[in-house]
Amino acid sequence: MSTPNRVNVNRLVVMPAEELAAYERHLKSFVEEYLPQGATETHLVRTLASITWRLHRVGALENKLPPDSFKAFSTLSTYSERLFRQLERTLAQLGITIQRRNQKALGSFRKNAKPS
Repeated sequence: MSTPNRVNVNRLVVMPAEELAAYERHLKSFVEEYLPQGATETHLVRTLASITWRLHRVGALENKLPPDSFKAFSTLSTYSERLFRQLERTLAQLGITIQRRNQKALGSFRKNAKPS
């Protein structure tokens, strides 16, 4: 169920709606850095942006917790660890995907290069 205050972006809930512009700038910075080509790279870059957005949110929530909120802190800590592992896996997969693309482009370049 969706509410007017939530906007679903790539399995990410941006709350409230005015944060959507900030998320879009965040996503744009990842797209500009990685210059994804094709659906797989685009998906991985969007996933990176989503994970880092949520990690920043977790950090902000932790800073707002009162000192006696051990259970809430523990829950956020666990969530943060899961996000970080997901971030590591996504970065690794993106690196492999980009490396394959570059190798393919290099092979194509060599194949089409004319001997002097």
